[in-house]
Amino acid sequence: RSLSAAFREYLRHLGLQDFPCGLGRWNKSSFKGHRSPRGVQPGKEEAVLDEESPETLLELLRDWHSPWALPPDCSPQDQLLKKVAVLAPELIHGSKIYRVLKSLRMVDKGVEEIDEGVLKFQQLEELILSANQISRITSANLPRTLKVLELCCNTVDDLQDLCAQPPPELQHLGLGHNRLCSPFQDKFLTEDFW
Repeated sequence: RSLSAAFREYLRHLGLQDFPCGLGRWNKSSFKGHRSPRGVQPGKEEAVLDEESPETLLELLRDWHSPWALPPDCSPQDQLLKKVAVLAPELIHGSKIYRVLKSLRMVDKGVEEIDEGVLKFQQLEELILSANQISRITSANLPRTLKVLELCCNTVDDLQDLCAQPPPELQHLGLGHNRLCSPFQDKFLTEDFW
């Protein structure tokens, strides 16, 4: 399965469209720049029932007594996306979500390929893909902004495609516990390619 497909599934599971996140009528921030909800006069939005301020909605995510609280072990990525879904819910729709993340962590998600859909992440600097089933990395599918690429515990057995046109800003390439057994792979780790 592709990284793009795994990311879409991850987003669905995160529930960014569900209360207290998203563009629902419960979120006052979803009406910024829009006409007043349910026929309420401009400036009187505070009087509408069933609406909460973004601060109140964020508190529902933070308060461990809340049924919508984020689990204590949730990742910084999960926290960021939930926060954005409350404060700027329009950013989680369509391709806009790809501009939000500078770091993407998809560990043990059954990813087999880094597909061209990853290029949508125009701001991505860190890509953590440990413990998947990736065997080849096509450099043409990596964002040029990438600084960290972690591929520990995959099935990478060839670096030729990665070295064809590596991201120019790449500072860390993690390849521990892969299948790079051939002595011919060593040549791809020289200054000729980096």
